[in-house]
Amino acid sequence: MNYRHAYHAGNFADLMKHLALMAVLETLAARERPFTLVDTHAGIGLYDLEGDEARRTGEAAGGIEALLARRAEAPPVLGRFAGLVAELRRKASGKRLYPGSPWLVQHFLRADDRASFCEMHPDDAKTLLKVLGNDRRVNVKAAADGYDILSRLLSGRHTVDAVLIDPPFEKRDDYERMEQALMQLADRQPEAIALLWYPIKDRNDVWRMQDGLERAAGPALLDVEFLIEGEPDIRRFAGCGLTIKNPPPGLAEMLEMELPALLSLLGHPAGTARISWITPPAGR
Repeated sequence: MNYRHAYHAGNFADLMKHLALMAVLETLAARERPFTLVDTHAGIGLYDLEGDEARRTGEAAGGIEALLARRAEAPPVLGRFAGLVAELRRKASGKRLYPGSPWLVQHFLRADDRASFCEMHPDDAKTLLKVLGNDRRVNVKAAADGYDILSRLLSGRHTVDAVLIDPPFEKRDDYERMEQALMQLADRQPEAIALLWYPIKDRNDVWRMQDGLERAAGPALLDVEFLIEGEPDIRRFAGCGLTIKNPPPGLAEMLEMELPALLSLLGHPAGTARISWITPPAGR
């Protein structure tokens, strides 16, 4: 699968991912101590839905545009996310923009929080630098393999409080590398929060990754599936998932409430949202 993000920005998968990410960021920003986050596949940070790539697929129409049209019906976290997008567009004189994960992370950073954004494509990294501006709280690592950067940080004395791994799935080994990255994180920073996004087309790839994580990644590993057309089909992209390590208290319950609401708001009555523990929290 090629998930070059400019073609898919603002679609159903983005909304599912950003719903969970926003809830995690709200939790981190409510803590007294500063936090550090690493985004291994950052992208350009901000997407113009009037651009050629987004217009070619039209996926945002059934995603963020549908959500904004029914914003008043959205449950709390989805409503807050839709509000952020609406405010972003208002400040851009109505331009149809959609925020990528780096923009969302930056929005929640406090004075002493830090974020590292890795982007393999040099031109995309330059665009991301422009989007984020001159912000001492962020570090953009250009032409950088996000998995390698994360591994180096974890091998040193750096504290990593949260990780987002959202690869484009242009390479066949992304599932394996995601698994390895989370296992290293669980070993070096066992309390860190991690979100691993993946497409659902061939469940065998997902099951192989999760089997390895179940054996080696320790407790508190949550799996979230979001399917807009029932069961997955190798011929089309109609579902995605998140494997979440150390989800904050209440996150699973929030997703159980808000993901079905998101399916309804997007007009997918046959869709399904499934939240289950791969390995439950200690003592549960």
